Amino acid sequence: MKNNVKLRNPYWDNIKFLLIIFVVIGHFLDYLTGSNRFAQAIYVFLYSFHMPMFLFVSGLFLKYDDKHRLRIDRVVYYILIGYAMKFGLFLVDLIAGGDPEWSWLTTSNAPWYMFVTAGYLILVYLIRKANPKIILPITILISLAAGYFDFIGDFLCLSKFLVFFPFFYAGYCLTSQKAEKFLDNKALKGAGITVIVAFAVFCFAFTDYAYMLRPVFASRYSYAAMEFPHIGILLRIIQYFIAMFSIVAICAVVPKKNIRFISSSGSRTLPIYFIHYFVARLFSAVDLQTFLVDKFSFAGIFMLLVIAIAVSCVLAIPVFNLPFKFIQNIITFAINKLTNKSKKC
Repeated sequence: MKNNVKLRNPYWDNIKFLLIIFVVIGHFLDYLTGSNRFAQAIYVFLYSFHMPMFLFVSGLFLKYDDKHRLRIDRVVYYILIGYAMKFGLFLVDLIAGGDPEWSWLTTSNAPWYMFVTAGYLILVYLIRKANPKIILPITILISLAAGYFDFIGDFLCLSKFLVFFPFFYAGYCLTSQKAEKFLDNKALKGAGITVIVAFAVFCFAFTDYAYMLRPVFASRYSYAAMEFPHIGILLRIIQYFIAMFSIVAICAVVPKKNIRFISSSGSRTLPIYFIHYFVARLFSAVDLQTFLVDKFSFAGIFMLLVIAIAVSCVLAIPVFNLPFKFIQNIITFAINKLTNKSKKC
């Protein structure tokens, strides 16, 4: 275990921990976006880049070559965790007095990330020998065209799968060393910081217009469902443009050195992703978000940001990762056992 820790690059773990904090903040503020302009601005700003960047970093450390086989155990693990999260949320809504509907194949909330990642592991393995210079543009064209089809939505998380795949695949096509070298370009850094600052100003200065982009950044809908049937493809291109330069900007400001708790926490983002959503639901059930904003106005939003960061830090403690490691080890053991048995037969 110690050797594996030493092999990790703290720079990317620092980035992952920052991104998971953004995810948690977004989910905590989501319950206020119906009425609070400041929450709307923060929400749209974060959603413009945090998941594309998260998937880019995930793809960066997935490599298939002659020594690496398809990790069936990882595929099963992500699918199992996804359904565990779906079932947990179903129970929470049921206990809260709601009337939730169960679907095995349609997902509209947080578990989508698990299912999409499982699908990416398989797809990238299948196209691992193809020329990235051909495949990457094709994936972008497919994602742009997908918005014209109404049936592409939450079913099998297909819309998110297609829209975010270019980011995951772009990461897969690079090594961490090549990515760092590319991102170190001063002109590129300047462009990235300019774009992300300009978009942040737009979100906070013209919140009503910025919030209209929420369905675009959600990446769940067809262009018609977003009510942008004629300019939907242009908005998707703008989404890619903002996400791409935001990735550059975030990478430019994150420290590369090892920062004890932050760097180690970046290797344990899955438990944070899984558990925080239930915490956010609990807070919403007792109207904590609304209470803080009604009671303290702008300061209430700041308190929520602090709470979201605190929840992220608490869930990053290694003890919360133990059940996930246990499940992963059980699945890996079972898959290896079955694989070895089939080879003998």
